[in-house]
Parts: sequence; C-alpha cells; structure tokens
Amino acid sequence: LTIQGTEIPIGGTVVTAGTYRCLWNETRVQCFASVVDSALAAVTTDDDDVAQYADDGMETWFDTAHDGGAVQDTDDYHFLLNLQNAAALYVNDDTPFTHAGFTSAVGLGGTLNSPDTDSGYVLEWAQTWAGMGVTPHSGLVLGFNVSLNQRNDGAAHVQTSWTGAFNTPSLWGTLTLGDLPVPDPCSTTQKLATSKLAAPKLTGTSRACLMP
Repeated sequence: LTIQGTEIPIGGTVVTAGTYRCLWNETRVQCFASVVDSALAAVTTDDDDVAQYADDGMETWFDTAHDGGAVQDTDDYHFLLNLQNAAALYVNDDTPFTHAGFTSAVGLGGTLNSPDTDSGYVLEWAQTWAGMGVTPHSGLVLGFNVSLNQRNDGAAHVQTSWTGAFNTPSLWGTLTLGDLPVPDPCSTTQKLATSKLAAPKLTGTSRACLMP
C-alpha cells in the first residue's frame, strides 16, 4: 500500500509545503515526508522529549483498534521525529514507548539552525507491527493522522495536520492496508539455471522462472 499525501502547506514566517507517503509489509509500517523549507530548524536533540513538536519534523498517530475516542488509550500510538533525528514515541497519550522496533533517518537540503537559505528535507521512519501488537493483513483498517511541523523565529512554531486534529482519535482519518505484491516464486538461482534452457522443453514452474 502506498498512501500518497496531498501537499500540506505549513505556513508561518517561513513558507513551506510537504507531502508524505506510507508503505507496509508483513513486518513493519514505514512513513516518509518530503518538505520544501528555506530555513531548517530543530533544537531538541534527546529522544523522548515531547518538545520536538515545536521543531521542523513530522508526527504520526495510529489507532490500531480503530475505536476512536476523545482521548488516546492503550491502542493509540504517537511518533514524533525531528530534523535532529531525535524520536519521541508514546502510547496511551503520554506513556513512553520502546524504541526497539523503531528506526529512522533524516536527510537535509541545507544547514540546520543556520541563517543560510535551505531547500528542504526528507525524513523517514519505520515501526514493526509486532511492537504495536498488530497482525497486518490486506483490508485492515486503522485510525491514522499525520502532522508536518515547522519551527519559525526561535520558539515560534506551526503544526499542520492532515485532518486538522491532533490528539483526539475520533477526529483522525483512516488507513486501509491494500494488497501486498504477489511474491516471486522463483529464486535468482532458479532463474539463472533455467534461463539457459530451451523454452519448449519447460513446463509449469520451470517455464515461469525463465529470465526474459
């Protein structure tokens, strides 16, 4: 599944805009943001510091039970990642969540916290399904929300979410897992071995493994 986010204009004194997308497989969900930003800014360097919401970066929420609610509970997860590649992970609103199944990376088009003119950034994170207690399958529906955050002029900041909501699960959107690609039935070794054989002599799986 690819979720291609529409452009999210962040605004503020520095005009920025970004898009996001998410992918999944049997073991993890992965989200990516690409943002145009002329002034890259992030000061929080420690993991699990919720102050990251005031930095340039991305927040993502999952309601794994898709049961909504006015407040987050034990099936609701909140991931923050800023341009320092510092991550804050929470479950049940404000309970710190283990980093064991979480990985992330940040790429900068410019210099962080510098007066020069920058071009933007990309950031990406992945989280194991097992870490959230989810068994993924095609058609699974989860509550979902994403915010792109912008730090402006010192401590000033702007947060712009996909749904216009933040920490209220009943106001989030939904994410539906699509179909996984059909796995290749042939290993590389099989392909190399059968590519040298005459096609008329092959049937069934062996024929399917022929190199083009």
